[in-house]
This record gives sequence, structure tokens and C-alpha cells, in this order.
Amino acid sequence: MGYVIEFDCPGRGLVSYTSNGVRLFANDGEFIKTAGPVMQAHGLTRWQRHPFSDVMALRQRFGFSCLNLSCGYYNWHRRDEYIVVDEVAAAVHAGEALITALGCRAYPFKAGADDRTAPLYEVTGLKIY
Repeated sequence: MGYVIEFDCPGRGLVSYTSNGVRLFANDGEFIKTAGPVMQAHGLTRWQRHPFSDVMALRQRFGFSCLNLSCGYYNWHRRDEYIVVDEVAAAVHAGEALITALGCRAYPFKAGADDRTAPLYEVTGLKIY
């Protein structure tokens, strides 16, 4: 496996920049330089620091780049949790476009990797709207 794309951000348009403080990709790496324009084209433009995502553990254990993206769910972990079908479909289309762009290759990002380059996009705390 050369990278992981997870769909576990609530709402629409969100991209996890970190998960529990763990960076998911190098700011200056080929991975984000390839994935970034595709995500922008699909409306995935709200970069945030998120509290937890499964890709955090995968990135730390296996040392490859990861993404965690919105997939159209709301009110997570509540009795009134729901999805917006059109937003789920948009997430699937974004995933297909990302796989096409990234291809079948590895994008390493080791735990503790030294990446002092500034983020390519503005990053905020978790905000759902």
C-alpha cells in the first residue's frame, strides 16, 4: 500500500491536516502537490486539525501519506446522525479522481519526518457548518 484515502470527516469540504496532532502528509511532498489540485476541484478546501481519525494510526505504523476527507455525514455519534446522499456521491467521485491522479505508487511519510515547510493551505481547528 502506498497511501490511504479515508472518508471520515463530517459535513462537506473538510480535509484533515492533522489527526490528534499527527501530520498526515508532508507539506512539500509529491503526495499533496498531486492531491491538492484534485481536492480543490472537488470542493475539499477546508483544511482542519481533527481530534482523531483511523488514518493517524495507519500513517504512524506504516509510514505512508494519508488523507481524511468529508463524506456527507452530520451529527456524528448521535441518535439523529444522518447523511446527505449527494455529498456521499461527491466524496466517491473525489476519491476516484484522487486515485486516478495519485496512481499506484508509494508516497512515504515516516513518523517524526522533518517537514518544516508551511502548509499549502490555511488550516483551522475543527469547525462544522
